[in-house]
Amino acid sequence: MTKYKAIIFDYDGTLKLANQKRITNSIRSILTQLKKQDFIIFLATGRPHNHCDYLLDEGLVDCIISANGALVANDSTIIDSYNYSTNNIKMIEDFCKDKQIPCTFYTNELLYNGVQNSNLELGLKESMDFKINQLERYNHSVVTQVHLICLFCLTETDIELNNHFSTLKVSRWHPTIVSLLEKDITKMTGILKALSYYNLTISDCIAIGDGSNDIEMINESGLGIAVGFNNQKLISVADLVIPKVDESLLEICAQKRISSSS
Repeated sequence: MTKYKAIIFDYDGTLKLANQKRITNSIRSILTQLKKQDFIIFLATGRPHNHCDYLLDEGLVDCIISANGALVANDSTIIDSYNYSTNNIKMIEDFCKDKQIPCTFYTNELLYNGVQNSNLELGLKESMDFKINQLERYNHSVVTQVHLICLFCLTETDIELNNHFSTLKVSRWHPTIVSLLEKDITKMTGILKALSYYNLTISDCIAIGDGSNDIEMINESGLGIAVGFNNQKLISVADLVIPKVDESLLEICAQKRISSSS
């Protein structure tokens, strides 16, 4: 039977549920017990790094892949970091100002351009259970490194975005959220950077997630576990489906563990 060395967790909807500011004590206990089984624990999230770095501080995860793969870091090292060019940041910022489109800038934290509307409100709530009043303004003269830029607009805007930003990739991942990318960056590209740093492959891993941006890691991992029953595309590529992350996961993972010294 194939056994595994690492676990990759999604964050929102997997470890942290809606209306929770942070993970619960029961999830903390599960992560602690998995660490005691000598699993290397990765967190892969669309959030900025500082939303989840408390998990590094508490020793519950070994590495965080944040900003949908654009920033990979552990508690001591930035393993991989993608930064937008100054010209593209300015071009996107000017376009959003002219069109009055809300725009978020993923630095170590989540900043925005000050434009507010219902698309921003809905996108923040559904993607990370976040509120507009929790955002701070982006200032390009102060913050120079931007890992990910997202625009909050409806799908009918995509044609205009493709025409205007012909050198960028328009990547829609939510009905009201689209990323503008200088190159193809996904959760999976960030995961592969992290695994390489730890001398692991995706087949060494159990991947656990609940969303559409988890499909690739669930499909490619040695063992893919879908959380919940709402995402049929995710379920179709998963090896197992569980209703939620709870104590039963410990038994599943214990059966799959291989010592790193083996």
